[in-house]
Amino acid sequence: MMLYAAGDSFTFGDELAHPERDAWPVILNNLMGNATKCVNMSSRGISNQWIVDNTIAWLNNHLDDNILVIVGWTSENRFRVSQSPNRYYEVLKCKSGWIISKCSNMDSSQFYNSAVTEIIPKSILKLYPKIIMDNNEYNLYIKYQLMLSLHNILESNNVPHLFFDAFGLYKNNFDDYEDKHCMNGINFIRKHFYSRMCNAESCMMFDMSMDRFCTDNNCKYAKGGHPLEEGHKAWAEYLYTELKTRLLVN
Repeated sequence: MMLYAAGDSFTFGDELAHPERDAWPVILNNLMGNATKCVNMSSRGISNQWIVDNTIAWLNNHLDDNILVIVGWTSENRFRVSQSPNRYYEVLKCKSGWIISKCSNMDSSQFYNSAVTEIIPKSILKLYPKIIMDNNEYNLYIKYQLMLSLHNILESNNVPHLFFDAFGLYKNNFDDYEDKHCMNGINFIRKHFYSRMCNAESCMMFDMSMDRFCTDNNCKYAKGGHPLEEGHKAWAEYLYTELKTRLLVN
């Protein structure tokens, strides 16, 4: 079985000395005893739209293979915004405001190595009003739509898969979720999507994010806020247990 992993910096293994050896997808692949090399289609600062698009593109050439897909979904406050039909940016929210994370019209390796952090152009803000970009209920709705869409594609093609959140709802969203009205809206959206996902419980880890797991288990973090080797190892072992419990692997 080939392991395909997609996600952001937590899945890529950002700030690890040797992500090609110590990121959780590689460790999990070894725990599963897979002879084939795992595919880690991840990068830092990307949006959930990027994850879905790249996963579908990869699947188009591998549906006949024996594969397992694991996706570590990123924060809902990350977007893909278009500047022109052939040019778009990945943008994310940080404490200084909205910034460009990537110029993402390139392959995965170039995409990671050419990361830039720039203040988002005013021209883009005109097209994507902050009233939308700062609306956490709307952002979460879009995130769950993407999750459900990818789940339906994988399920319809009989591809076993497991989804989890890299951060959970509260990472990097600052004080927005302290608003009671916002939380009520978020809880409504969650309930709505849970009911639509029907039999998806076997492949959705709603109650545990990688960040929460590593924090709860006192795993060390790098200066940039990413789990170090022990965190990736512990998370891989946790995922392996979850995969066996959910009968996604033997």
